[in-house]
Amino acid sequence: PSGLLTLIAVFGLFLLGTLLPHGALQSEVEQLDPLAPLKMSAVSIFVYATPMLTMSQLGMMFDHGNSPGASFTLLLLGTGVNLATLWWIAKNFGVKSTAVWFAVLFVCVIGIAYAIDRPLIPPGVEPAGHTHAFDIYTNPLHSGQSVSIEKIGGILEKTIGLADWIGAAVLGIVLIGGVVSRLAFNQQSETLLNPTDAPGDVEFAEKGLHSEVSSASVGLTCLAGLVAFSIVGCFAYYPAPREVFEEMKYARTDVLTGVSSKDYTRALRYVPVLEAWTRRLEVGYAIRNFELRPYQQMQTYLLRKKLEELEHAIEHALEFKVAMEEGDSEAKLHYDEEMAEIEILKQGIVNSTPRLRTAFGE
Repeated sequence: PSGLLTLIAVFGLFLLGTLLPHGALQSEVEQLDPLAPLKMSAVSIFVYATPMLTMSQLGMMFDHGNSPGASFTLLLLGTGVNLATLWWIAKNFGVKSTAVWFAVLFVCVIGIAYAIDRPLIPPGVEPAGHTHAFDIYTNPLHSGQSVSIEKIGGILEKTIGLADWIGAAVLGIVLIGGVVSRLAFNQQSETLLNPTDAPGDVEFAEKGLHSEVSSASVGLTCLAGLVAFSIVGCFAYYPAPREVFEEMKYARTDVLTGVSSKDYTRALRYVPVLEAWTRRLEVGYAIRNFELRPYQQMQTYLLRKKLEELEHAIEHALEFKVAMEEGDSEAKLHYDEEMAEIEILKQGIVNSTPRLRTAFGE
């Protein structure tokens, strides 16, 4: 059953979160690490990721200058294979055949990953030394951090958006409806799904809307509609720069307000939101003007760089604050340094706004 397969796939993520400490993958897929593709392959087997999530992670890996071979391994094994896939193949084709198939797949993927690792390193991109793209596969809590309802609630609030809650609600409604239908209306449902008096060939006596349409015409119409809706969806998801700057204003205000009031939970919540709007600004401008100038790319990159450094500085400051409370004598010095860095980055984010508006003609 599909429900069981889903549970098996999600169980792989549970294993990763249990075995890997928080941030364990932040510096394990660097360009100069010869074991990066192998490390990523070991993780990817347990990963249950959608193509959209994997593509976003690939973009972050290239943006941070990580290993292209590890990126390729994540794309093939992370999206194409998980524990549920292996379980289903083994059940239908046998364990021996599955082992042979997976061994061939693994060798081919690793071989190609090492072959393209160095040639595909983007020119001019300096390795960042770390990435947060894979933090979702590790333990969400720091080592030694106490587990509480408030802490779990904060993590859920930070990681689960409105669309996720809506999807979970719809899934819950479907599950409840399925259980009720199964228990109370089983006979009626079987009758509807397997009618005994279904008519055979129907001859239409009227023309007009009852005309027969070839399968090729239906297929081409569906394909054209899919392309049209995709184009409309792109323009809807990536608004014009004027609308993006309006949304960025609200997100930037939340980030700066959180920093100024030392409400760092709020700041950390809206830093990824502001980063996402900078990317939508680039794409929205490009699909409307059919170009994206290097100066525009540089300004959005600089803002994202400041936001990323701000996020790291806040996380480090919070860690040093906990160490101070535990009596660490050296933590106070590091805490003051991080606080000074936070103030510098806050001012840098404020100063980047006029340059960004000028770059995009707003």
